[in-house]
Amino acid sequence: MKKPHLLMVGGWRLLLEKAIAVGFDVSFIGDTTAGEWRDGWLERTCVDVRHVAVEQVSTCVVQAREIHARRPLTAAVSFSEFGLESAAVISDALGIQGSTVDIVSSTRYKDVMRGRLDAFPDLALRWQRVKSPEELRSFWERHGPELILKPVSGVGSEGVFEIKNEQDLVELTGEPEWQGDVPYLTEEFVPGDVLYSVETLTVGGEHRTVATTLCKLVGDPCTVVNYVMTPPPAPYDGHVPAVSDTAHRLLDALELEWGVAHTEVKTRVDGRPVVIESQNRVGGQSISRMVEWSTGVLQIDAALGALVGKKPEFTDLPPAHKVAVAFSLLAPAGRVTAVADPKVLDGIGGVVGHEISVTVGAELPGRTDNSGRDALVWLTAPSHEAAFETMRQICESYWVEYEEGYVWHPTF
Repeated sequence: MKKPHLLMVGGWRLLLEKAIAVGFDVSFIGDTTAGEWRDGWLERTCVDVRHVAVEQVSTCVVQAREIHARRPLTAAVSFSEFGLESAAVISDALGIQGSTVDIVSSTRYKDVMRGRLDAFPDLALRWQRVKSPEELRSFWERHGPELILKPVSGVGSEGVFEIKNEQDLVELTGEPEWQGDVPYLTEEFVPGDVLYSVETLTVGGEHRTVATTLCKLVGDPCTVVNYVMTPPPAPYDGHVPAVSDTAHRLLDALELEWGVAHTEVKTRVDGRPVVIESQNRVGGQSISRMVEWSTGVLQIDAALGALVGKKPEFTDLPPAHKVAVAFSLLAPAGRVTAVADPKVLDGIGGVVGHEISVTVGAELPGRTDNSGRDALVWLTAPSHEAAFETMRQICESYWVEYEEGYVWHPTF
């Protein structure tokens, strides 16, 4: 008897290994030139492999039809930011399991989500899609002075502007960046340097929170993530039940039946949670790995297992046995003349991995959004106090020197 046949749209090797482990034969559509594929593992392991840019939805559908004709597919999924839409359209076109086009469009496109949430007053924000300085000013006069302007389909906080007053409005409307081909959405600003992300798994319309993380934000506007910590430390942990419940109500409103979701929530000064956005994927910065380190729950494995009838074995909001942190080392802009050897981080107790790309001679741009990172360190600890102590040791040990002779150390 043949195994169920899964099409993975984009992603990385571990995803395919997880799919195979839960009982699938797999096929793959995506970039096959990435380093981890160069050993021929894809071709040896998969039923079928197609080299296609995952953002090219129609091309992906054509290739999926060919794979399906050769051997019928059971499901098509993606855990990759840019493969979500193609996977959903394939699932719909072939009548197989996977995320729906409705869910992906409602989470990928911010104006679609805001429009759907207008029917749920407790989840809604004041918003408007804008394409001219006049439209932006009109909205500002009605709902300002503090607003956020962001691309409708943007990622990683790239292209996000904060309007604090009329001077900001005048300066922004004189800039060409947001008046091009990219559609923008403006909405009321929810202040604060703390963002919660709720990582969930939905099976049969039942939502379970796998973990809630605290994202500490810096920059102007406060959109750059300094560190992510799960579970949140005190006093922020007091908001976890309400934040989790808000994410569940959002997913109910969007009518999610199956899949993972990464929902970002802020709290107002009165403690009321407000949905910022949601994506039908796992969180960035390897949050799914952090969830595993903290709670032992395998979010992706459970999602794939559900497609072959395996019920999730964890409860809603499972207890955390460790603290897990993704710490961004946000070096400022400038030309690097010297930098600490990343190996110095390996000697710090609790550090479980790092990705450091800062090199001598590099011209660092400074970080204004979360679309790319020069240095990221992951760590685990038995308590929040121990986690912060490890972060302090990282700050003392890692440094970057600039042309002017300035030596920078990370902070949090």
